[in-house]
Amino acid sequence: MIRLVCTREIDNITDNIIRHLPLHRFRSANMLEEEIIFPKGFDLDNYLSSGELDYLYDKSIDLHLKFSYKAGLHLTETPFSKNQKIKIIEGQSITLKANAPYTEALKRWILGFGDQVKIIGPPKLKRELQEIYKNSLNN
Repeated sequence: MIRLVCTREIDNITDNIIRHLPLHRFRSANMLEEEIIFPKGFDLDNYLSSGELDYLYDKSIDLHLKFSYKAGLHLTETPFSKNQKIKIIEGQSITLKANAPYTEALKRWILGFGDQVKIIGPPKLKRELQEIYKNSLNN
């Protein structure tokens, strides 16, 4: 589920309360001419890493993936998470270990790497993605 992190203005009064609204409920959006006002001291990265949205996910998993070197290189510049541990075998592979929310977005992210990533664990995730690949070949 994609969510919009925002504040709201009702009757020309901005409440400065951080909210996260499900994007699929929006019918339309318009660009404003006015300057955007951020609540004092607000930092989106800190807000997201605080776990404020974690309640949306049933549980987290101990993710263990092995990428081809080229496919995994981005993890050194743009980390997957703050708790990630990566092991680099120069020119061969990059292994990622991290605790992550078990979400559809995570599964889609992994599937996007195709055969450039091997799912080492957890076994449930590996089975689910194997089934997705299997079904995609049979349809």
